[in-house]
Amino acid sequence: LTQLGDYASQIPLLTKATGLEVDGMRKARIWNYLGIAHEKMNSGKRAEECYETALKIDPGNPASHNNLALLYSDRNEYTTALQLIETALAEAKARNQPLGNYYGNYALIVGQSGDLIKAEHYLALAKDAGYDDASIQLLRRHLRKQ
Repeated sequence: LTQLGDYASQIPLLTKATGLEVDGMRKARIWNYLGIAHEKMNSGKRAEECYETALKIDPGNPASHNNLALLYSDRNEYTTALQLIETALAEAKARNQPLGNYYGNYALIVGQSGDLIKAEHYLALAKDAGYDDASIQLLRRHLRKQ
């Protein structure tokens, strides 16, 4: 359904899945995916609630910190967004996860806040961490339009 962009159909399925008896990390991932679906359906408040629920279950969940950071950045709440993306990056490092996406989103947030020089620094880190060139160029174009 994600590949089809059918987020509306995901919401009832993921909502039902939140009641499954699974370990905390899996349950947190379900809540995170539910947050993404709500965000794609332009329900930012509900998405925020889902990300927060995921973090209550798994406080170190880097994906939920990341998604919440992007949500705050879209609201122009850059101080909170930067705190969240820094936490996401630290948690991703602690869990030995690939860092490119987190550096790329860090670049996006600092760029949206107006610091294009710092954004370029984080884009370089994203590239070094394996983030693909096409995504980096897309981020650069997006930030230049700001």
